[in-house]
Amino acid sequence: MPSEPDFLLSVYLRGAADGLSIVAPYDDPVYKSKRSATQILAPGSGNPNREAIPLQAASGNTPAFGMPKVLQPLKGLYDDGSLAFVHATGSMDKTRSHFEQQSLMERGITNTSMPSAGSGVWGRYLSTTDPVGTGSLRAVSITSNLPRILKGGLATAPTPDPANFGFPGAPLTADVRRDALAHMYGGFGPPLRQPFANVLATIDEMQAIDWDGYTPAPGVTYPNTVFGVAAMRAAQMAKELPSMEVVHIDKGGWDTHYAQGVFGGAMFNELSDLSQSLEAFLRDMEVHSRKVIVVVVTEFGRTLKENSSSG
Repeated sequence: MPSEPDFLLSVYLRGAADGLSIVAPYDDPVYKSKRSATQILAPGSGNPNREAIPLQAASGNTPAFGMPKVLQPLKGLYDDGSLAFVHATGSMDKTRSHFEQQSLMERGITNTSMPSAGSGVWGRYLSTTDPVGTGSLRAVSITSNLPRILKGGLATAPTPDPANFGFPGAPLTADVRRDALAHMYGGFGPPLRQPFANVLATIDEMQAIDWDGYTPAPGVTYPNTVFGVAAMRAAQMAKELPSMEVVHIDKGGWDTHYAQGVFGGAMFNELSDLSQSLEAFLRDMEVHSRKVIVVVVTEFGRTLKENSSSG
């Protein structure tokens, strides 16, 4: 049994990623008739750059499924049973609004009249379970603002860059202002004193991490991208903050109405970054004692039929 709790890396692909370009039913006749520029071809087609990496063979009425070559970094994880793709699953709400659908997905509800409408799915988890350890942080979102998926959670904080998580304002006066505020809040009882003490403890925990000196597991290299660095920061926090249970990362760029570029271009670049970063994170965490779960979601899929601008 691991000596530390499960750690969750939550990733939201904002903009509605095209699931049929991530895991394609490449031998399905309807799929082939509706897509041309974005169609992922069957192995042996003679166009290797567009051929699928086979994942599941056809069986009965179920077509064969595969993923594009750009997702090759995930193939080993799939083969050893560490990765699952869940197709055609999510909210049944018919809205085509990204914002409405993201809201429903993050809150884990089917309509806004449900009792849990104000909280997020990970927020509810954190508010209904006991904290692990004595640290001040249970969850961090690597974002400028706290995402809805963590709303309602206890001991959570957003930060666009964990390595620069510190007392706000000019560094030269940070210590003086901190002492003044600590003295001010120290004169109050509940409910003010303890929350401010937790803020200071959180800052101290984050600043105690040697962000620049981090060395991933042997053979692991994270992409030098915004998402790649965020995934590496998540691994650092998972390893160095035993009380940290959830890290959430947003990854945008999936609103592909035109020039989707599955084999080279916008979506190709997003998939390359995503797959390399996730593989690095999971391989990095293999040598650690914590059991790791990664959940990647998006708000809804794309239409089956591609449009005239290859979107």
